[in-house]
Amino acid sequence: MNEELKLKKLLIKSGLSERAADLYTFVLDNEGVSVADAVLAMNYSKSSIYRAFEELQSLGLVESLSDDWKNSLRIVTLGGLIKKLESEKKQKARLISSLRAMELSKDLSTPEALVDFETLNEEETYERYHDLASSDKWSTMMVMGNWEDFNNEKRNVVPIEKKFIKNRIKHGGRALVLLTKEGPYSGQICDFEDLDTREDRKSVMADDVTKKPLWINVFEGTNHLHIWNMNERGGIISTFMDCKPVADFYKDFIAARMV
Repeated sequence: MNEELKLKKLLIKSGLSERAADLYTFVLDNEGVSVADAVLAMNYSKSSIYRAFEELQSLGLVESLSDDWKNSLRIVTLGGLIKKLESEKKQKARLISSLRAMELSKDLSTPEALVDFETLNEEETYERYHDLASSDKWSTMMVMGNWEDFNNEKRNVVPIEKKFIKNRIKHGGRALVLLTKEGPYSGQICDFEDLDTREDRKSVMADDVTKKPLWINVFEGTNHLHIWNMNERGGIISTFMDCKPVADFYKDFIAARMV
């Protein structure tokens, strides 16, 4: 496949009409042409070429070097199309997040629904965490690990945690059970509203459990389990499970280490 055909297919996949993709490649090969030249050279009507030009111009993909916008055309950049796709991606991500929140709020009603397993990237991890904050299925969260370990030169997760606490208070959140290092195996139970007024919004993992970044959240009243860790490139990833045996194991494990 030659580069021009590959480019045309990518443009169409990105949402451009076929006529706009054809005009783009025509101008790319013939810088300085006019709209009239395109009408003569391409197998489209004059009105179709004008609509194609307007489509490209609206995305900043083509411009005129002349005072007359129909003449001396040249390709500018694909930046406008890239921004459009990025905006659509964010909108879809928000829609997916809303749908996930709705799904989390439903009662589990079939045997197939009793086990759910997902691997999430960094953006999806934050979205799921905040979705869980809005769920009305749990009142107490049991925590093991330290989200502070995910703070580094790449990112600041403090706003993520603050937003979680704020959302949880809105939805009637109560106790937060933390496994801390004050012990060796002591614990701390506090209210989300109390935590919201404090600066030390973190729990610290006991050293003998793991030295790697780890942040585990289990939600009483559900079978939800959310585990944060890092990939080999230092990016946050997480695993979300809806599985009673695994959730019960972590609830018992954390409870056994509480004093």
